[in-house]
Amino acid sequence: MLFSKVKFFKINKDFPIDEKSLSQSLNAHLFTKIEKTQISTQGFVNPFNQFANNPVYGVSGSFLVTLREDSKSIPPSAVKRKTDYRVRELEKKKGEAASKEDKLEIKEQVLSEMISAFPLDFIKTKYINAIIFPSEQYIAIDSVSTKDCESMKGMLKASIGALPVIDYECDSMPSSVMTSWLQDEENVPDELTILQECQLKDDVDERGAVVHCKNQDLSAEEVESHLDAGKVAVMIAVEWNDSLKFKLKEDLTIQGISYSELMKERLKDDCGDGAASSRFDAELALTVESLRMLAPNILQIFA
Repeated sequence: MLFSKVKFFKINKDFPIDEKSLSQSLNAHLFTKIEKTQISTQGFVNPFNQFANNPVYGVSGSFLVTLREDSKSIPPSAVKRKTDYRVRELEKKKGEAASKEDKLEIKEQVLSEMISAFPLDFIKTKYINAIIFPSEQYIAIDSVSTKDCESMKGMLKASIGALPVIDYECDSMPSSVMTSWLQDEENVPDELTILQECQLKDDVDERGAVVHCKNQDLSAEEVESHLDAGKVAVMIAVEWNDSLKFKLKEDLTIQGISYSELMKERLKDDCGDGAASSRFDAELALTVESLRMLAPNILQIFA
């Protein structure tokens, strides 16, 4: 699936935007090749071919955008080792301990040299996808990493100028709601089917026991005994509307998304001639359709 994981963010004000205006905004922040003296660079690319052009892919009133990040992973231990060596050499030459300013200057010099000499073949490249749903007023980001999500939101704000995006807040504790599903199947929403995987955690001690159940009947006595001992569900694997399977976590992030067999057959039928572009279009259309319904449904469960 195009999105293997997702975190939803709410657009808390009207956000009228079309594909043309969004493209014009993002064109000012297209990806450019990392320079010799840069440790990282980021910018928008085409979601399909990943080139630095046409950064918006519009589907059914929603917009897919892709952020590319290139970075040079300089090991801190290597910087420290080289810095310490130069500090010792300086102290030997001066006959006295190096000052704090000297150490900082040497460290910056070492880091600058290592960045400039960094092999191009070892540059790390990352792609972060996001789908903007203006009418529904939310954004879906294909990552559960706080850093990745902040990078995407930050670049969108820098491009658009104003993007009133906030985290979703629940009236109920998601872990309590999910725990109730395991305690009584009558509490499980009709659109969800509980699968055979969950993670339980001590509700009192943050560093307490964690139990991961896999390929396990979650209505079994051993699971019930953990719940009776005070553990709560912090992750449960579910199938949603006979369409998607995923792991739902207590922070409302969704991981391990996969299609049900029914959806796999539908995608196969929608791929047309089987070309890469046709498959991409079909999968994007199915992803947009699914996330457009999934977001309000999941958020309503915990409202």
